[in-house]
Amino acid sequence: VAMNEITEDNWKEFYTRCYMIETIHGTWLNQNGKRRPITPEDVKDHIGLHTNASTLTKAKFKADIDLRLRYAADAMMRR
Repeated sequence: VAMNEITEDNWKEFYTRCYMIETIHGTWLNQNGKRRPITPEDVKDHIGLHTNASTLTKAKFKADIDLRLRYAADAMMRR
C-alpha cells in the first residue's frame, strides 16, 4: 500500500489503499484456509505498526493504481 506506518491520522487512507489493491488483485488474508478481505477493523487494530515499506504520495499511488488496472485490463483482453 506504499505506507510504512498505521496511525490514528492515516488508518483510513491505509485501509482505502488496501481495499483498492484487493479489488484489483484479490484478497490478501488467509484465515484457517479461507481467504477474506482486510476490514477497517483489521487496520484499526494495527494502529502503531511500523514497517520498512517504501512510501508513495496519494498522487503517485493513484498513478500506480491506474497502471495496475490497465495491466489487468490488458491481461483480460489477451485471453
